[in-house]
Amino acid sequence: MMKIEIKEVWLEIRLTDTPGPVKAYADLVIQATEGMLRVLGYAVIRNDSGTPAIGFPCTPGDMAGEFLSVVDAEGDIQKELFDYLIPLYETVLELEQGKNDSHA
Repeated sequence: MMKIEIKEVWLEIRLTDTPGPVKAYADLVIQATEGMLRVLGYAVIRNDSGTPAIGFPCTPGDMAGEFLSVVDAEGDIQKELFDYLIPLYETVLELEQGKNDSHA
């Protein structure tokens, strides 16, 4: 069995201004003594009600509108990721809006 010593875990947020419900992308970075693992492409989605949600990284399928997951999580780790990512996105969004307001 392979053992990995995790040193640090963090998320990087990239806001997007493209039309549609995806408002940002997030990358999960895991720094271990053996190297770094980056999971790219979590989507921060705002539906019509304005409630944010998280979409796991995926790739387009063969049929129109079909997407296939490339990363999956279950249980507490999924909840922890969601509970951390949504407030982080909202903080980054507020900072970006404040920066834009100061340049107006």
